Amino acid sequence: MALEVEVETRKLNGIWIPIEIKVRGKVIRSTGLLNSGFFYLEEDFRIPIISLPQGFLILEGIPWTGPSRKHPDLLELDIGSVYVRVVTEDKTSEWIDAEVFGSFKDHIVLSKDLVGKLGVKIEDLCDNTWSFRGDKR
Repeated sequence: MALEVEVETRKLNGIWIPIEIKVRGKVIRSTGLLNSGFFYLEEDFRIPIISLPQGFLILEGIPWTGPSRKHPDLLELDIGSVYVRVVTEDKTSEWIDAEVFGSFKDHIVLSKDLVGKLGVKIEDLCDNTWSFRGDKR
């Protein structure tokens, strides 16, 4: 069963990427906001990270255990990771295993490391455009 979630992107300027998230055997289609400042402070770690809004967690019955030790402004979840992929009309990326946290924001946030592993290339930050790496624009 696929649940489609629409996110109002006009409120937040930025690069929105159409994604599917596989969590607990369900695939959920949504959009995620690329946040280039969302990463581990240790440069040695290039771990893909995603944060899911608290409302999403409640709908999916995913409990949180409290503030994260790694990211104090995020929530630690009882699941450690989810699979994420980019889905457009003409192309779908491979599934990427991403470390997952909960968030008090009302939207999904994608780390720069996750977006990079998904094969996404930022075209223009002013126009908020992106493409798959290797695609000709």
